[in-house]
Amino acid sequence: MTSSRQSKTLFIARQTASFLCWGSAVFLYIFSSCIQPAFCAETTETASIKIGVLAKSGKEATRKEWNATAEYLTATIPHSSFEIVPVDFDQVRQTTADKKIDFLITNSGNYVELEFEYGISRIATLKNIVNNIPSTLFGGVIFTTSNRDDISTLHDLVGKSFHAVAPESFGGWLAALREMRAAGITPTKDCKELRFGGTHDAVVRAVIEGIADAGTVRTDTLERMAEEGKIDLSSLKILNAQPSQENFSYLLSTRLYPEWPFAKLKHTSDSLAEKVAIALLSMPADSQAAKDSRIGGWTVPLDYQPVHELYQELDLGPYARHLGPIRLADLIHQHWKSLLVIVSLFCLLFAITLFTMLLNRRLVAAQGEITLYRLHLEKLVENRTAELSSSERKLARAQRIANLGSWEWDIRKNTLLWAKEVYPIFGLSSDNLPDNLPLSYDLFIDLVHPADRKMVVRAFNDAVTRRTKVNLDHRLLLSDGSEKFVNEQAEIYFGEDGIPLKMVGTIQDITARKLLEQEHSR
Repeated sequence: MTSSRQSKTLFIARQTASFLCWGSAVFLYIFSSCIQPAFCAETTETASIKIGVLAKSGKEATRKEWNATAEYLTATIPHSSFEIVPVDFDQVRQTTADKKIDFLITNSGNYVELEFEYGISRIATLKNIVNNIPSTLFGGVIFTTSNRDDISTLHDLVGKSFHAVAPESFGGWLAALREMRAAGITPTKDCKELRFGGTHDAVVRAVIEGIADAGTVRTDTLERMAEEGKIDLSSLKILNAQPSQENFSYLLSTRLYPEWPFAKLKHTSDSLAEKVAIALLSMPADSQAAKDSRIGGWTVPLDYQPVHELYQELDLGPYARHLGPIRLADLIHQHWKSLLVIVSLFCLLFAITLFTMLLNRRLVAAQGEITLYRLHLEKLVENRTAELSSSERKLARAQRIANLGSWEWDIRKNTLLWAKEVYPIFGLSSDNLPDNLPLSYDLFIDLVHPADRKMVVRAFNDAVTRRTKVNLDHRLLLSDGSEKFVNEQAEIYFGEDGIPLKMVGTIQDITARKLLEQEHSR
């Protein structure tokens, strides 16, 4: 019976080890396949690198402004060829999602949204030129024509037609929207008409031509159009005008925000991004790239917390509380790798749970076998005695002369329950002591002969940790200095959760037998 239980335990242990090894291997394979970088490291061959630029003034104008920047990066970074890809407000999100570009120059609000949705990250911030002074801030300007005596404040916009650049335009709409909301105006409800012109120039023309009563564009737009001879600033009136600030003298109607960032997409390698960042920070203010884009170069990435605050206040982008219905297809398309890992983990955990339940059932069955073994323990002792030879029968008769007692060790409480027959074996008096008096386990260990103590402790520990039986002979050292030989036999019992509960056994004085064996061996 003991051999059968050991074989089952070994079989279960092998199954568990095999299952966990295969499960871990499958999980590691799935996980490693999901985290492979999408952008390969640069090789000695020339790499084609695309820079998306938000085309706030049209695609052709954008190419003219930024082609020199691409040429500058191509000349500065070996084995690379940079190309400008103008994208309008409707294209920038999809272009980013499809990984058709490697870097992106876009407005601050658009950056915050794409950072949340697609994990882009800024590596530099644009330095604009304000009256020949570099500035890293911008905002929005709300204006009408100077002959509109009926429009002097933001509240005068109620019932009027209003034009902005695009719903996603930060300086050309969102900055102004925040100020209008702060003034208690909801443009979609309070204005007679709200339209988006697509570009800053288109909004300015609509206001000047009387198509719109008022409009908003980003700061520096009016000054640059005036410098190009397209408009006369004196023909315009600024609403909610803000006082001039240090290092910023553009016409302004809103709070200031950090300038446009130069951002890397998530699939772009960090090593390439570092090279681009170093090249941008090293760009001279008088370089052709800076002149064409009409900037003062680039600086380290700024803090975009003011942009986050605007989005929070307007309930937009990552802070929108009403995102509309979420389609399962979109969720799977955007997060399929994470979902695959989660499903794999769930399946692995489910399989482990199921296997644990089966293992517990087998343990319960094994406990039943132990109980049966305990019931037949005395029968087995009698059968073994009956099989002894004539010489062994003499030993058995001497053995019967010795006392035989039972005991039970409560492992959790660390206490022993001894029958009265045990006390004489240990040289203790049981007079006036009740049956099953709980004693300390340490008392038993102290009575074991010092030379045999480690062996006894190891046998008991193995029974608990390795689920083995106890069957050993050892000596006792009594209080009067004499020695006794005893035989210990015991079984351990476990709870349904596999925790050891108690050990039940017998102890027999075999001193006479040992002495007889020693006599025969002489």
